[in-house]
Amino acid sequence: MLNLFCIFGLVKTIPFLFYLFFILNFLFFADVNAQVQNETQILQRISKTTNEENKFKLELELIQFYLSTDLEKAKKKLTEVKTKVKNKSSESYELCLVELHLYMQNKDFTSFQNTSRSITISSFKTIPTQINYLNLVGSFAREKHEFEKALSYHRKALVLIKKIRDNYLNSEICRNIGLDFAFQDKKDSALYYSNRSITYARKTNSQYGILTECFNTQALIYRYFNQIDIGIAKNILALEIGKSSSHFEKLSRINREIGLSQLDIRNWNDAEIYFNNSLFYAEKFKSSSQIALALINLAAVEHGRKNFIKSKQLSQKAESYLPKILDRETIGEIENFIGILYNDLGNYKEAAVRLNNALVNYESIGNRLKIANVYHHVAKVLFAQEKYVEAENFLNRSITIQKELQKISSVHLSYKVLSELYLKKNNVSEAYKYLSFYVQYLDSNNMIQSAKSIAELNETFKTQEQLQTINLQSDSIKRAREKQDMTNLQLRNTQQRNMYQLIIIIFILILIIAGGFILKNYLHRTKLLQLQKEIEMSQTLLRSQMNPHFIFNAMTVIQGYIYDNDPIKSSEFLVNLSRLMRLILENSSKEFISLKTEIEILQKYLTIQKLRFEDRFNFDITVHENLPLSETLIPPMITQPFIENSIEHGQLHTVGEGFIKIDFWSVNNKLHIQISDNGIGRKEASKNKKSNDHHSMAFQITEQRISMLNKKYVTNGKLDISDYDKINNSGTIVDIEIPLKFKYQIIDL
Repeated sequence: MLNLFCIFGLVKTIPFLFYLFFILNFLFFADVNAQVQNETQILQRISKTTNEENKFKLELELIQFYLSTDLEKAKKKLTEVKTKVKNKSSESYELCLVELHLYMQNKDFTSFQNTSRSITISSFKTIPTQINYLNLVGSFAREKHEFEKALSYHRKALVLIKKIRDNYLNSEICRNIGLDFAFQDKKDSALYYSNRSITYARKTNSQYGILTECFNTQALIYRYFNQIDIGIAKNILALEIGKSSSHFEKLSRINREIGLSQLDIRNWNDAEIYFNNSLFYAEKFKSSSQIALALINLAAVEHGRKNFIKSKQLSQKAESYLPKILDRETIGEIENFIGILYNDLGNYKEAAVRLNNALVNYESIGNRLKIANVYHHVAKVLFAQEKYVEAENFLNRSITIQKELQKISSVHLSYKVLSELYLKKNNVSEAYKYLSFYVQYLDSNNMIQSAKSIAELNETFKTQEQLQTINLQSDSIKRAREKQDMTNLQLRNTQQRNMYQLIIIIFILILIIAGGFILKNYLHRTKLLQLQKEIEMSQTLLRSQMNPHFIFNAMTVIQGYIYDNDPIKSSEFLVNLSRLMRLILENSSKEFISLKTEIEILQKYLTIQKLRFEDRFNFDITVHENLPLSETLIPPMITQPFIENSIEHGQLHTVGEGFIKIDFWSVNNKLHIQISDNGIGRKEASKNKKSNDHHSMAFQITEQRISMLNKKYVTNGKLDISDYDKINNSGTIVDIEIPLKFKYQIIDL
């Protein structure tokens, strides 16, 4: 993360979409290569195996591999293997598990139900296959919105796992139990089991695949409980982990879920990027359902931009996949959006037909929340046709369902339409009442805060993508340079062999150049030694600023806020820490920075320390009015070692009403800096050897920096340290004098 901020200034002027396109192409070819390699390896092992039992297991492994990379190949291979297996044998039941997995993947719930009717848990001879069976039928029950039944199956699987202690299966079952609890509105239990699933996933050999799914499940849980910002953070984490695999189905699904979060906050550009990513992987996976969903989501982006023509084109393209789709919910999603689009286009008859189709599909799977959403849009169609009584009826039905389900993230939209409806009917009092409900919901909604957090996450993620691209380009440049060097070497050798006289001339020139370099080195030795010392001091200072203890303590504070469930303080702390690290890494290597930047670094550092020590001390930074903040120059972080001494070794957090004060002013063309605190003082702090060593190091480094400035700019800056309270030998005052420099001042070196 630290490296990201170092290069941010280099990449901020380059269009992000260009980088994203470059990265996607690189990732795709890397994924395809990994896929081909894995497929080839399994096929080679199958061809070399003579044992039929082992060959069958390898063929199952190949089908499982295709289930994540190529749905059509999975179907074809499954049909091929089924012809070889005898009915009601142990192998046939193992194949049934893979077949059920395929039906779940393809959302073919009718085939799933027909196949599962001929199977019971006793059909399977091993505990892992029994667990896999219970996991699948539990997930099927959840798809049918039978959440208690789903939980029952998954808990039975959890009991069986205790007999074999399989981390992968433990992670998978805990993940599904978390989802079961989430859909029953039991947030604490859902998060408890999702965290357990992550713990088990980290112990598995196939960590990346299952860990990606676990973090994505946690994202779904947070989004289900309207914590969109945390959900998208988990989604992005899942996406980053999943990129190392060739699991096209998973990558398509996660990109689409992130896109939906961006769509919720009307971030059209980022939503479009993620939906295009989803479409990209869905086409590689050859899933009609996922391709259609990605297309209809892209249509929703264009609809949000009011580009109805392009939205209609994308909708028609998504609609062309409907005959191949078996998933009722996906069909409902497509029909619902097309109904919304036709309503906005003024084609109310077609809009009503589409919304009715969506309603039929949602009712067939019992998804009441989606039904409530369709009711809302049916009401809008009726309202547009001035059928106010029918519209009011559907709006009230939508509101009632959302309240019963305690899912009111969109209920304010229905209130707004009701307000407009009553205004059309000249019922001002009712219109005002529902408008008040609408405004009241917006006041309590955390969408604005979520949008801000998501925007910060987007910037971080984009910077990571840019870093990957720059690394790729750097490698390419390096290889080009190496190739060029080799060509030059070959050319030089050829010339040396054919031109003896030229060799003598070159030798003489080398002697002259070497003599010139020796003379130049002698004349500038003092200046180079001084520059070397400055570089060494800069490196020492950088290491001093970003010491492991400070980072460790900062992470401990963040962990405490997370345990206290305090996302606001966590976010505040992370934003300050991120900004501080970026400022330090960007400015530590410079000879001078603006006083404004130096003060920002100090404020961020002191704010973090205040948060860390729970506001047990105060600080104040004062700049005299004759010092322009943006124009005045100062060596970077020249005060920070003493401020750190005041806080850490002066133990300000243990002193009643502890304070630290930093003053900047100018006198006689010199910049004066004074750092004062009321800590325990140098005498008491010197009893701690570590504290005394740190104090000496800070004093020595700063004295050397001032000495270098004195030599370079012919001045007489100095550093003095004294006690704040001379009677009690407590507190510390540090006085620093350095040459006063301004941004546009011409410095003769």
